[in-house]
Order: sequence, then structure tokens, then C-alpha cells
Amino acid sequence: MTTGEKTITIRDYWNGPDTFVPFNCVSYAYTGQSSISLQQAQVTFEAKLTTLKTTVNVASANDTLSMICWQVPPGEGLAGLKWNQ
Repeated sequence: MTTGEKTITIRDYWNGPDTFVPFNCVSYAYTGQSSISLQQAQVTFEAKLTTLKTTVNVASANDTLSMICWQVPPGEGLAGLKWNQ
């Protein structure tokens, strides 16, 4: 992966329950060394069929991008991630 700022486009799951419950996700550039990572902006999904963008700064070509979503309700989730190289 190349270094620098990456824009991540996130799409939530298209077939969730009728009553949508909001949930949060956070993007990281992960170094692979224990718990060392660079946390970036949090995004909140508040409705079905939502597309959100966030950024993460990749400091090393050995870093990996991670997206962690907390307290995702049953039947909801992420359907896709895209980022610039």
C-alpha cells in the first residue's frame, strides 16, 4: 500500500431490518505491532442504504487499513469498502 491520506467510502448493508438502529465505525491505519494503530474519524450510520466517507493517514507502506464497527445490531452491517491507492 502506498503511504499518505486515504479516503475510504463505506456502504452499509442494503437489506437490514425495517427499524434501523444507528451504529458507529472507526477507521485505522494498523501497524501490525501489538495494539499500535492510528485512529481516525468515526462515522455513524443512521439509515439504510447510506454511503459515508472517512479518511485515514497511512504512515508506512507496511500499514493496513482497518474498519472496526461497534455494537452493530442484528441484520445490519457493512456491504462494501473502497479506498484510493
